[in-house]
Amino acid sequence: MNKKLIVLAFVALGLVSAMTAGCLSRVDRPERYPEPATQTGEAVSSSVQEDDSTPSVTASLNTPEEVAATTTAVFLPAGTATVAPTAVPHLTTTPDESAIAYPLPVNTPAPTPTDPPEIQTLQAVEKTAAAYLVTPPAADLLLAGLIYTNSSGLWQVQTGGSDRLLIDQPYASLSPDGSQALYEQDFDVWIADLVTGERRNLTNTPDQFESRPKWWPVRPDVVLFERATGEGYDGYGPWYLSSIGLDGAGYRVLDGEQPLFGGYALSPTGEAIAFRSGYLYQWDDGRTIQLSAAGYGVDLHGADLTSPSWSADGSKLSWRTWPVGSSPSRMGFVIFDLLDGIGIAFHYFEPGGSDYPDPAAVWSPDGRWLAFDVKYLNDVLENGLWIFPVGGQPGDELKITGEDILGIPAVSFAWSPDGQWLLVSDGSRNGWIIASGSWLRYYREGILENDGTVIEWR
Repeated sequence: MNKKLIVLAFVALGLVSAMTAGCLSRVDRPERYPEPATQTGEAVSSSVQEDDSTPSVTASLNTPEEVAATTTAVFLPAGTATVAPTAVPHLTTTPDESAIAYPLPVNTPAPTPTDPPEIQTLQAVEKTAAAYLVTPPAADLLLAGLIYTNSSGLWQVQTGGSDRLLIDQPYASLSPDGSQALYEQDFDVWIADLVTGERRNLTNTPDQFESRPKWWPVRPDVVLFERATGEGYDGYGPWYLSSIGLDGAGYRVLDGEQPLFGGYALSPTGEAIAFRSGYLYQWDDGRTIQLSAAGYGVDLHGADLTSPSWSADGSKLSWRTWPVGSSPSRMGFVIFDLLDGIGIAFHYFEPGGSDYPDPAAVWSPDGRWLAFDVKYLNDVLENGLWIFPVGGQPGDELKITGEDILGIPAVSFAWSPDGQWLLVSDGSRNGWIIASGSWLRYYREGILENDGTVIEWR
């Protein structure tokens, strides 16, 4: 199939997915893990012969090497130790039921929950002096570093100046130092030097499809992406986790047995890549292990795991739950604590209602909060942006937006680098700045110079 004939169709699908994006059995585990592993397949080395030749401006055609081995084991970030969990404030409402939520002081006993627990809802806050007790800094100062995208390309908010167009490629991935960008063009992965303007085709595979490239900050010489051969029912997939070097050498399929669904997430420690059904691809030894929800004490009610997201320190991993087949499996979220070997499931609804894998939840930089977007076809009243206090219990989640915020749809969101603010965009130039913890909301018009979808905040 000619790549260029289907680029527009695939980009449309990519826009939807971008609004995107259990513990192992408790038996004897390898020494690097807190508990043992049950192996279900032979481990296969992932080492690949490196290409010593000097790459040209456009890399030569690549043929990926498929490396696949699946085992069931326990994952523990290297160099970490089990520590006692810190107390996390529980959410409550003001006595006059004004619906503005404030956290109780740390270590203050939480009110006795009702049975079943009532999910607390933050209603629309009127623009009154009482609601606006603290005003955030000027938008051009507070939002500096915010990255958003639209049909023109990738933009970044500047301090005291105009928003800067970084590259004319929507949904490009900006390098950690901001000097380069990865993007997809004609189903190849390209890299652009934002200083010199040079652009190179890294994959250059006319008979294959590459999509959704990502940087791995702790492995700056590696590019991750999804790869397909065009043999799927849709003319593209199935898609498999793959990588290539920045020089265009070393193209390989990391796991050729387990196709991707709901995206993948890169460990901040550089050890593993999480993807569908609780799988972790371990970078150093090339093995794929599968987390067992039951081993973490979580009942998935027949659902599967998708849309993973790592906490900033790599000690916790969140997933969305996804119905299997036509069964009325529950939609919801789980968190696996990889240090303590325990898990929690929350925000479950039955039957599930979304017709596509929703985006992964987003951790606050300090690891105290988990923000997630809900789109249930069977219960639209539950739709909106929710917050879960990490360390809390099911029922502690807080709804901070509805289907919209005072008539403004919540389209995308991002945490500030210090975790003190949450920006919620409606897809236009306007949006809400929400204070972490108190969840007071401040509507601002023209916080962006252009309509766009928020990607990240750095």
